[in-house]
Amino acid sequence: LVEKQSTVVNLSITDESTERATDVIKTVIKVYNDNWVHDKNRIAESTSEFISSRLGVIESELTGIDKNIANFKGKNLLPDIAAVSQLYLQQNSATKDRLLELNNQLSMLEYIQDILREQNFDNPLPISSSMSSGNLQSQIAEYNKILLERNRMLANSSENHPLVKDQTKHLNAMQSVILQSVNNEIASLSMQIKNVNAQESRTERQLARNPNQAKYLLSEERQQKVMEGLYLFLLQKREE
Repeated sequence: LVEKQSTVVNLSITDESTERATDVIKTVIKVYNDNWVHDKNRIAESTSEFISSRLGVIESELTGIDKNIANFKGKNLLPDIAAVSQLYLQQNSATKDRLLELNNQLSMLEYIQDILREQNFDNPLPISSSMSSGNLQSQIAEYNKILLERNRMLANSSENHPLVKDQTKHLNAMQSVILQSVNNEIASLSMQIKNVNAQESRTERQLARNPNQAKYLLSEERQQKVMEGLYLFLLQKREE
């Protein structure tokens, strides 16, 4: 294992045949580049699986919300709902954006939490710039690096190989550390979401003079906007 990192590596080879030496160096460079691309793809695939699973859940929830709104509007005449909705959206724009951000972070962390609890080394952990903790991002990046090195080594040896055993032991320790960090982040995010929801409730009470029907519809439309925003955000991330 090479302990020191460098951005530049000088390769040279001494051989009686210039053509053969050139071919060897080109092969080494190609294998290195292929491995680098493969590692990046593994991490991207893991993140994509998470996003696809979340999109399926959100699609189902959006369908239910849309149906509730359509049924409610069909049964009730609400002539002032547009004006009330506009007022509500203006007052809660920042709150809605914050809820979207927090719920997205929470979904990602809960997904990572489930993977860590399975205690296997099949796939790297998903990582996203939307994570609030830079330290957790660094931990996951280092974990993925060691995991991919270990799995490459395992492909050409066995789990009893000394280096593979050392990497496995290291990964087990890292899983415990990362899981603790994830648990702490989830607790913090849950508290933040609770506070933001309380803020929304205070705003809703300011609209208490509106008809109960309008208040119900506003609540459903708010949830619809949050889900649509999260859905579009995840679509963008999947495309990236």
